[in-house]
Amino acid sequence: MSRKMSTYEENKVPINKLCESTQKWISSSEVHEYLLKLSLRFDANWQKDLGDNHWASSKFRTILTIHERIQLTDKLKLVEDRSKIDQIEIVPLRTYLLLTCFDQLGLQKDWLTFDDYLEATKTKKEINQMLEQLKYETELNKVKTIYEFYKKDYSVKNSFMNFIHEILNEETKNELINSIRITINNPKNLLETKESTTQEKLDYLYKIRNDYTHKSFSTGLFINPLEKDANWTYRETYYVKKRQYSVYTRIEFANLIRDSILKGIVNIIKENKYSV
Repeated sequence: MSRKMSTYEENKVPINKLCESTQKWISSSEVHEYLLKLSLRFDANWQKDLGDNHWASSKFRTILTIHERIQLTDKLKLVEDRSKIDQIEIVPLRTYLLLTCFDQLGLQKDWLTFDDYLEATKTKKEINQMLEQLKYETELNKVKTIYEFYKKDYSVKNSFMNFIHEILNEETKNELINSIRITINNPKNLLETKESTTQEKLDYLYKIRNDYTHKSFSTGLFINPLEKDANWTYRETYYVKKRQYSVYTRIEFANLIRDSILKGIVNIIKENKYSV
């Protein structure tokens, strides 16, 4: 079986759109050269094994579909700008869609469910090695250990954090971290206050993504009359272990997330993160 056009030729339009979005940080020739290499690898794999779903695991597809998601959020931004009511409804969705790009770009291996991981040919050797090391452990401890090992490569949170730590450069990462401010209080003693750590801010980014996915809970752009700095808005208050967390984000928070994804794609291309 053969096709009239290569994958690269078929996707010239979305590639050119990606070039437009990233032109501040990288030349279009670099983008085209890199994606051409990824597409040729996909074409070779597809020709070799027509029965396998190479497109689903293709890094070429990942980059272009991530950019399509960014374009969707840009369209939502046009709706969001119409009124305060639209902001309240659209900002949470836009922020959530953008944050889901983190784990897709940060995934270190082709994603597998835990069931597939246990049964896959390519993971059989490492699982057997673990079982040998755990032969004197209880069955429960064996399962726990194997699951923890699985999460290092395949869990959504690890992939999410991998994007931040391994793909973003320090400047972009710091911009993202500094766009969040979390004040932690003891509800029984409001004078007992401290600022959050960097990790707590990163965990909060993941919390936004997770809450929208699993709890149908979303937070958006709200104006706090007590906030004197017009560059910041109140986002939400939540409680962990009897501590009150009050969260503020910068006005341009969603735009910073958007740009961090594009800069992440640029870093992937420039540093050959996907090992063409």
